[in-house]
Amino acid sequence: MAKKMESSAVTEARLALGVKQAVVEEARTRLAALQDEEREAGAKLRQALIDADAALPQCRMVSVAWRSGRAENDMSVVIVRKTAGGQLVVRRLGDPEAVEYRFNWEVGSEARFTQAEKREAYGSVRELRDVPAQFVGGAA
Repeated sequence: MAKKMESSAVTEARLALGVKQAVVEEARTRLAALQDEEREAGAKLRQALIDADAALPQCRMVSVAWRSGRAENDMSVVIVRKTAGGQLVVRRLGDPEAVEYRFNWEVGSEARFTQAEKREAYGSVRELRDVPAQFVGGAA
């Protein structure tokens, strides 16, 4: 059987489709390159924010499981200030817009900074670890 010849309109439409597919593929390649550049810029910003926080005193914030006493969710934080009442105010390292957390100096069987916010009866409690010596103790 002889192959049926395509009309010129079909041939033109196939060519137009091929051109558009090439344009779309080029756009995908460019988009992937732009997304890589965006990730790199984000990483540079994050490092610059961490470097800017290097001048502030730092410690670690952990969640302590109420039953086992095991420390979880270890996170580096910077000490923003110590209030007149002796509370330490901290935020996540490298994130100046982050939520600030408040901690009270608690003297019990072991002196430590524990979260000032209301706690659940059987939930984990946040604590500060490796607090610089100049912040340890009660009122400012």
